[in-house]
Parts: sequence; structure tokens; C-alpha cells
Amino acid sequence: MNKVCAAGTGSFLEEQAEKLDVSIKEEFGALALSAGEPVRMGERCTVFIESDLVHHQQSGAQRDDLIAGLSYSIVQNYLNRVVGDRRVGNRIFFQGGTAFNKVVVAAFEKSWIKRSSFRRITM
Repeated sequence: MNKVCAAGTGSFLEEQAEKLDVSIKEEFGALALSAGEPVRMGERCTVFIESDLVHHQQSGAQRDDLIAGLSYSIVQNYLNRVVGDRRVGNRIFFQGGTAFNKVVVAAFEKSWIKRSSFRRITM
């Protein structure tokens, strides 16, 4: 997903879901979309995001808020570390296994609206 951090985004999400005892295929999306207040885990490499996850978990954060926070974190990592200040065209092609994760797609759409006037990510 990005050149800044070598960790695989999809496998990272799957590993974290397992640690939270959540099925990435059956539960992850529904839990994340029901989150009331996604926790902020920063925009750094997944190693640091994982540390933040543990900290928030120990602080009593709800599982759905943790999962939503994971999704936003990987999106923010990509947008801030890879895209940065570069101009992006009107059409964005999101590919790879992570593109099948509806929560990550939703996080991209919501985050992208904040960064620009583009309203849609096409896949």
C-alpha cells in the first residue's frame, strides 16, 4: 500500500483483528462501522500503530472504536506519508486485497473529502 512502511496493510489488519478476537471477514466491517468514537492511533508505521492499539486497549477503549481507529490510521498513514502534498487526479484506483475491506474504503472516502473536493474513490 505504501513505500514508507514495508508492512503489508491487509495482513496487518488481519493480525490485529485476530488479536482482538474479531473475524476480519465476518465481524470487522460491522464493528468498525458501528463505532461511536474511533480512537486515534496516528499515521505512522504499523509497528507504532500496533503500540497505540495496545495502549488504547489497556485504557479501556471499546473494540469497535479500536477497529475503526485501525482503519483510519492506515488511511492517514498513506495520505500523509505517501501522497503528502502531491496533487492527485480526479480518479483514484484502489487495488489489492485491502480494497475489498469496506471499512478501509469508507475511511478513504471520508478522509479524502476532508483533503479535497473529490467525492468518490473508484475501484
